[in-house]
Amino acid sequence: MRAGYWTAKRLAELDIQLSDLDRRILDDVARFRLISGDQLRRLHMADFHRRSALRHLTHLVHEQVLARLDRQVGGVRSGSSGFVYLLGPAGSRLLARSVGRRSWTPSTVFQRHTLGIAERYVQLVEESARRHGTAIQTFEAEPDCWRTFVGSAGQSLILKPDGYFVLRAPSFDEHWFLEVDFATHSLSAIRRKALVYSNYLASGREQERLGVFPRVWWWTPNDNRADALRRTLSETPFAQMHTVCATDRAIWSPLSVDGESHNVVDSTDDRSGRSL
Repeated sequence: MRAGYWTAKRLAELDIQLSDLDRRILDDVARFRLISGDQLRRLHMADFHRRSALRHLTHLVHEQVLARLDRQVGGVRSGSSGFVYLLGPAGSRLLARSVGRRSWTPSTVFQRHTLGIAERYVQLVEESARRHGTAIQTFEAEPDCWRTFVGSAGQSLILKPDGYFVLRAPSFDEHWFLEVDFATHSLSAIRRKALVYSNYLASGREQERLGVFPRVWWWTPNDNRADALRRTLSETPFAQMHTVCATDRAIWSPLSVDGESHNVVDSTDDRSGRSL
């Protein structure tokens, strides 16, 4: 069925047909805008055989709930797990999201970055499931995680993290901003981004909303890049708000595993690692 023929009646019929699994898949595709078949399988169909998971996703594509990019992540050798999904015309209508008349073909850079953010989320969900009493309560991707605020000179500013998430532990909730770094930006650009975080902390806006200020978790491709980011970030105000982790290291290492919250709450000095 062509996208232009999605009437309200047809959408209502499709809405009734969607299972709880379909809705969870639809929500995550909408959250990230792009997500791979392998990531969706690990999130929602871990107990499915890979072919069964592919059949399920293919059905959603056939119903135009989802759409699939022509190119695959990892090339042809990646197989069906390398397919990349986005909202289809029906899925967009069901979620009341606008759909342009032309199909959307994201750039390779955008695809890599977006799938990198989604991968961090999948890994967090997988690791929290292995740890008793912990869960990812909230995860916002771009642009939902962006923050607007007023700078010290009265100018309008925007903080654009790659993500924001809340880790729920037995005795506290911990809040984090997420930065996924592929070593494509200069260290000067990293420093400028850190200064925006410092300005946002000093504005007090997040603390008014949450009572705490999230720490910033930087994911980098390797140890050399991680060391370079640590040196750069150490020279910025409120440097202790930043935690840097190489992607080939343990996923949970920067998070609170010692039973204490590490959120930033005090913008009056540089002790940005104080707990609530």
